[in-house]
Amino acid sequence: MEGWSEESGKGVIYLAPRPPPPSLRPVLLIFDPPPPPPLHPAPPQNHRKPTPFAESSLPYYHYDSIGDFEMRWDFVGSGSSEMIELELTLYSDIFVGIGFDCTSSRMCDMVVGNGGGRSNPFLEDYFEVEGDREPHTDEDLGGSNDLNVVSLEYKNYASVLRFTRKLDTGDKWDAVIKKDYMDLVYAWCEEVSFF
Repeated sequence: MEGWSEESGKGVIYLAPRPPPPSLRPVLLIFDPPPPPPLHPAPPQNHRKPTPFAESSLPYYHYDSIGDFEMRWDFVGSGSSEMIELELTLYSDIFVGIGFDCTSSRMCDMVVGNGGGRSNPFLEDYFEVEGDREPHTDEDLGGSNDLNVVSLEYKNYASVLRFTRKLDTGDKWDAVIKKDYMDLVYAWCEEVSFF
């Protein structure tokens, strides 16, 4: 039987409509463990690995030391066709994922993928009903895959996933992404083991 070692983090992040001044950058609130310092305007100097985001053009940035989670985003378009372009990095070549508008993996809209390494690159739109189980694709549940891949890369030992998605896809298995405080969870797989 195949198993994996999975790590995760969670919190609330403010998805602002335009870049705030440096003194007002969004703050991620972590409920367990204690909150990290406010959002970094750039990767911290003591970051343990070179950041893959050095050349990213997306204006919003968030870093969380739990898993060395990095996220950049921007909003594109307007009205019902407005989209978020999101780039996330976590150190894994097995899978990484982010969940929108949830505080655990139960009843959670997820984007899961990887950039390569030991596994083939992929990106998929999922929904987890049970929690801490393998999620179902939105298509398996009767919904649709509403992600548009911009790029999937594996560099500096990290999967870097960049994609776009409408803020409101109309799919009942997708959370509506708000330009406001929004719960997020993220996870990554460090090792696959056989037992």
